[in-house]
Amino acid sequence: MATVQQLEDTVRDLCVRLVEPVFGPQVHVRLEGKSSAWHGTLLREVYSQTATVWRRFARFHVTVDERGEVIGYADEDAYGGCDADSELSDQEIEHLIADDPAIPGRTQVVSAKRLPGVAGGTMIRVRCRLAQPRAAYEELTVEINPARRIIALVKPEFIQEPGA
Repeated sequence: MATVQQLEDTVRDLCVRLVEPVFGPQVHVRLEGKSSAWHGTLLREVYSQTATVWRRFARFHVTVDERGEVIGYADEDAYGGCDADSELSDQEIEHLIADDPAIPGRTQVVSAKRLPGVAGGTMIRVRCRLAQPRAAYEELTVEINPARRIIALVKPEFIQEPGA
């Protein structure tokens, strides 16, 4: 019969083998609650182990309102991989904005311009107007990495800074 340490090592190895193909290398496994009990039907001891598996992706800053709803974010990883040649059509920009859960529905694109990316290459900064303005803000600034077709920033443009 295997020792508890051998069973934990097996669980840890299994987690890494199953998750690394999806998350990539440097997966972390934290073993949590475990139990062992005799199973009357199987007529053997059954070991159960809970594990949390994660990989650090990037710094991700979230802005919430007074109700705790997400109203903006900055995904530092999304700024990487820019290049100078990637383009997005107006329709592609509108689709990215419409598909983002942090951006309210029917938000209108007011303007879009190319600017140098933080990590090199080119980003697209989009100014958007909310279809249903909030008390604290009516517009958002959205930054898009056109090479990766991903939103890096959703920032409410507050009429008056919170707490001011």
